[in-house]
Amino acid sequence: MRKHKQHKHKELAAFLERENLSQAALAERLSVSRSLVNQWMDLRTRITAEYAMKIEQVTKGRLTRADLRPDIFSESVASES
Repeated sequence: MRKHKQHKHKELAAFLERENLSQAALAERLSVSRSLVNQWMDLRTRITAEYAMKIEQVTKGRLTRADLRPDIFSESVASES
């Protein structure tokens, strides 16, 4: 039986590991459900532009909106704020 490769949001997963932060703790800081953070992690739901900006704010820029949604935010836009 073939195992399916598990896809994860690389930047979000790396941030949580680097900061030793759980999905539940990030969810609490963002005032969202842990289930929503889990959906972002498993790439089942895309992080919206609004949440990307909120994540950047609550992480004090350690995880930028451009890290989370490079398709929307270029590095130059992220550095202007």
